[in-house]
Formats: sequence, structure tokens, C-alpha cells
Amino acid sequence: MSLTAAQMQTARANNPIYKTKLGAAWLGYKASDAAADSIEFALAVHDFQLSLKLTADGMWGPNTNDAAGKLTLTPNEVSYAIQRNPYWQAKLGSEWAGDSISLEPVNSSLFAEAVYSFQLSKSLGTDGICGPETNAAAHDAEYHPPVGTEYILVDGKPLPCSFKVVSPDEPGAMVFTSGFYPTPLLKPTLFVLHWDVCRSSRSCFDVLSARNLSVQFMGDSDGTIYQGIDPVKGACWHAGTVNRWAWGIEICDPVYLRDQDTSHPRPISTLRVRNDNSKILGFYSEQIDAVVKLCHWVCEYAGIPKQLPAKRGKPGDVWNSYFAPQPPKYKWDVHGFTGVCAHFHQDDQKIDPGMELWPALTASGFTIVEV
Repeated sequence: MSLTAAQMQTARANNPIYKTKLGAAWLGYKASDAAADSIEFALAVHDFQLSLKLTADGMWGPNTNDAAGKLTLTPNEVSYAIQRNPYWQAKLGSEWAGDSISLEPVNSSLFAEAVYSFQLSKSLGTDGICGPETNAAAHDAEYHPPVGTEYILVDGKPLPCSFKVVSPDEPGAMVFTSGFYPTPLLKPTLFVLHWDVCRSSRSCFDVLSARNLSVQFMGDSDGTIYQGIDPVKGACWHAGTVNRWAWGIEICDPVYLRDQDTSHPRPISTLRVRNDNSKILGFYSEQIDAVVKLCHWVCEYAGIPKQLPAKRGKPGDVWNSYFAPQPPKYKWDVHGFTGVCAHFHQDDQKIDPGMELWPALTASGFTIVEV
């Protein structure tokens, strides 16, 4: 059962009050990052309460908050870990060391929680998934990330580039095997920038795979670009209605201040999408450098103009909001724009990748055009 209209009204009224009262102890994000007074948040709290066999009234009060404090992973993280741990067990084969972390079933929440605790003890990224880095730590061995080369694989051919890429044909590559249209997309007309709200590109790959999604590129924290698919294999599902003509990149960034890496702090940035001045985690300089180089490479390879979209009548600045579709199409195409754009430009429910990348792109030679 879901919430009644009266319960929904009560939950929406009280959740912001509880959030204020609980202050820094508030753990409502474990259910959802939606606004505390929203329908989405109340429904997520209801489902969270049901999963823990609590009174399911949609209100994130002290009892629900206390129960959440006993959990190490969010419900979504547990769901992804349950799906991805068996994958990595099969992928790593005889090298798998998960059984030295826990003897619980690999596809269980208990195993995911044990992996989380192990990751925490080793100062690793904490996602509950025993992937290559966690597996190496379980062997008490040093993790060696993929070396990478300076080429991007297109139709089986290595095309040179000037930045580090782990291509699909290399050891340690992260290659999507589903979650895309099985139709080649060799020459995109749009390149869409995303952030992944993950602590590593490896976690991003696991999340997208668990959701049956995909993306052409993933940009890790150290600036390494992972190529997720040879575009001759298909058109990735990453940006809704533009998937059939757009390539994309998911740039590693946990976004929320609570997820700051204290051992390697990210700069603090201001969102500024739709005039929201919330503080968020920014990108490392090496990430920005790699993304700028990749944007140039994609545009030069595909013949896409090196341009960014501004709203008509507001020249000079990249537009900080959604481009609503125009009749008679009612289907998003940025009003015919071709170039590099943000996820939030083509989806009014998105805010990624913020506004931080545009100055670096314009400084490198990209122009801003009215759309």
C-alpha cells in the first residue's frame, strides 16, 4: 500500500520540520535526495520504512532516523551491490577474494554490508561492491589501475588522442554489454556532459549496469577516461530522447558535501543551475583538463561545431537551465543545436554537470551561440 492523500499531506508538512529539528543528525538522504517537502521524498521514506518494517507513514522522524543510523549503505546502494557482486565474482574468477571478507551469500545485503565495512577499514571507496580495487585489498595486495593508452576505439580502429583512455580492448576496461540500442552511432551531432554522483568511475559503471543504462565515456577522478563502448556496437542510453544522436560522458563527482574525500578534498563549487546557489563538490583540475580535451576530440572526429548553447536574447553566457521543446515537435533537440551541452539543457529534471566546466571550454576555444 502507498500513502493516503491525508498521510501524504501530513508527511509533506512535517518532513521539513523534522529535518530542521534533527539538523546535522538528519539522515533522510538515505531514502532520497529529493526536497523534504516533496511527494517524491515522502514516497521514498514510505518505501524505506516498509523495507525496515517500520510504521510506514512517509515521515522521516526520530524513529526512522535512528533506524537509518544503523545502516551503512543506502537502499539503492544495497540494490546495486546485490546485483554487481555476483558479476565481479564471475568476472574475477579464481582471483575473487570476496569469501575472505564474508561468507554470506554474494547476492545478499549482508555481504554488501560486510564489504562496506571492509572498504571503510581500508580507506577505500565505500559502495559495498567487491570490484577489482576492493578485491586487491582483500588479497592484501596493491591495486594497479589500468595503464591506458592514447587512443579511442571506433569501429575496431584505434584513433589517436592526447589524453589517457582505457579503451574497450584493454585489460581493466569497463565495457557495457547491454543498456543501449544495437544500432551504430559513429557520428554523433551532440555531446552531452553528465556527472555521476559516484565516488569512482568503477562505481558509476556498476550503477549504470545495474540500471541497464550505458554511456560512451566515463571520466575518473584522476582524469583517466574510460571508453564504455565502441560506437559501432550501439547507441548508449544516457540522455533520454537524444540517445540516438548524442554521445555522452559521466564525470566522476559525488556532488554532495557530505561525501567529501578528506584525504584528497575536492574544491567546493556553486551549482548555479536554474539560479540555485547550493554549494556542491567540484571537479579536480585533472578532470576538467581531460574533459576539455575529450570535447575537442569528439567535435573534431565527428565534425561537430565547437560551440555551447546560450538562450536566445541572452548572448555571452551558457544557458543555466532547460531548453523547452518547441511545437510542432515537442521532442527535445535544443531547437536544432549541435555541439556540446549539459544534461540539464535537455532534461528539466536534471542539474548535471553544474556550471563549472564552461569557462574552461570557452578558454580552450569553444564559442557560445544563441539557440
